[in-house]
Amino acid sequence: MALVYMPDRQQAVLFGGRDGLGRVLGDTWVWRSGSGCWSQLSPAKSPPGREGMAAAYDPVHQVVLLYGGSPGGEFDTDTWEWNGQTWTQLASGQPITPTSVTVSPPGLVDAAAGFDPVSQRILLFGESAGIAETWSWEGASWHELSPSRSPDARASTSLALDPTTGQLLLFGGYRVIEQPSAANDTWTWNGSNWNQLSPVTSPPGRSRATLGTWAAGRKVILRGGVVGPGVGDAWAWDGTNWTLIASPGVRADEAAIDVGRRVLFFGGDGPAGYYNDFESWDGTTWSPSTT
Repeated sequence: MALVYMPDRQQAVLFGGRDGLGRVLGDTWVWRSGSGCWSQLSPAKSPPGREGMAAAYDPVHQVVLLYGGSPGGEFDTDTWEWNGQTWTQLASGQPITPTSVTVSPPGLVDAAAGFDPVSQRILLFGESAGIAETWSWEGASWHELSPSRSPDARASTSLALDPTTGQLLLFGGYRVIEQPSAANDTWTWNGSNWNQLSPVTSPPGRSRATLGTWAAGRKVILRGGVVGPGVGDAWAWDGTNWTLIASPGVRADEAAIDVGRRVLFFGGDGPAGYYNDFESWDGTTWSPSTT
């Protein structure tokens, strides 16, 4: 699913995903910080149901941008915006007429998105047909970027803001070219280029892991993922190196939101099936959380 926190509203919006019965969902929910209450909404317009979409909060326009995802087959190329009340489709990803040209990312497989504070734009990274793609959202349209350095083509990578540098941090994913494998490399985006880092210690390779920004703790928290079977470890990034930390157990495809003194991880897929709970990390321990 997509779960994105909107700090101006002190609430998170959740859209879509897949449930324990294998159904692709198209519902919209709002979670309110402080009360911990969930409310299902019925906006007049909504994206079709999907999973594997990329979504991020844009603090400049105070909206959530949602791109792509799969309704159960090929990955879509449409772009939607959530303003706190309703969904608006911004780009279809398809030409308006047979002769027109549409500048839009191709159907990226399990892409990742995040807000880049350097360029003040949403950054999108993923792969299509074995080619690594980096795009930025210009507020009204997509722009394809051509960095001189880039992670190789991969799906289900993890992306979050590093509060120590103010740059986006990318970790791992599933390489789809040559010999497919789970990556364990760490990259940052400086606003115009990708730079690969060389930490002394790195988590084992994985895909479908979750990166969560924790600004108050000046850390990025990495949890779970898959390498064949599910992975149950957790790691903290301090801007220079990865450190193994305590973990509450095996999960993949979670969502993480930064709510101040804690970072919350929601849902995901684990040994008991699909989850709908929050677990909170305060820098020392994990604990169940609702607020």
